Amino acid sequence: MLFTWFSDYINEVGINHYKKELILILEKIDAHDYAVILNEHLEPLWQLYVALEHDENLENDFYRMIEKADNKYYELNGKLEHLLEGYFVNIHTNLIEVIED
Repeated sequence: MLFTWFSDYINEVGINHYKKELILILEKIDAHDYAVILNEHLEPLWQLYVALEHDENLENDFYRMIEKADNKYYELNGKLEHLLEGYFVNIHTNLIEVIED
């Protein structure tokens, strides 16, 4: 889904720039383990995704790589949810404080 939704943007800015943007976002919320997964898998996945348009024989390779990245993601046991929740609670708290001031 990520590639389908953002493929035009990725083509415009390049996969390395897109990867850096996502990693910075993850690091901002202290999701360093997720940034490592992204750093390792995003570019090769993108290359396979693009190559699939010309060679459907790469489909199994693409899905194996997705499975590998997914497994690493699931090994983190939902840690990202907690990091996002904490980040948004902090943002809303800061927003409420600004509005009250």
